[in-house]
Amino acid sequence: MRRKILMGVLALALPVGTIVGLSTAASAGKVTGTGSTTCSFGGTISFNPPLTKNGSTSTKKETTTVAATLGTCSGGTPVGHATSVAVKPIKTKTAKGKAGGTCSSFDSSASGVVVKVKVNWNGEKPSKFDISGLHIAVNSEGEVGFTGTFSNAGSYAGSGHLGVYLTAASGNQIATCSGSVSTLTIDHSTSSGTF
Repeated sequence: MRRKILMGVLALALPVGTIVGLSTAASAGKVTGTGSTTCSFGGTISFNPPLTKNGSTSTKKETTTVAATLGTCSGGTPVGHATSVAVKPIKTKTAKGKAGGTCSSFDSSASGVVVKVKVNWNGEKPSKFDISGLHIAVNSEGEVGFTGTFSNAGSYAGSGHLGVYLTAASGNQIATCSGSVSTLTIDHSTSSGTF
């Protein structure tokens, strides 16, 4: 009889012990990534309303939306693995009496916009930063894009920088501006950020 009771107690103790172990692991806080991690990234840049060669004086505000995803990362402790990237929509007001939504405004307004970004990492606290003063750049592949620096808070805190380059097709699309431009593609094989 004593043996049956002992076996019953052990049978109950095993699941309880397992639950306690799992809840302790689940409640452990996210770590803060340190050092710096460099990640490839890609995505799209969309315009509302779409950009045109001459724009329109009825366009009072242009909204630019960036959908970005980080790829493989290297460096940092632990090495970064992003689960999502949130970029706040960029709203640019059109100066009074001027035409808004022009293809030329895409690069001419770059130095004046502020891009607010939050990177969510797997098992780590997020990184948050604002990028301002983007510079027009051309990479070794001849792709056009932007570079910028920022001060990062959260995981991988400190100075960071990025290089965003458009695919050849998208670079040609914005340069020639034939018709309207609603979406451009970021080249994930040449674009990267260091956080």
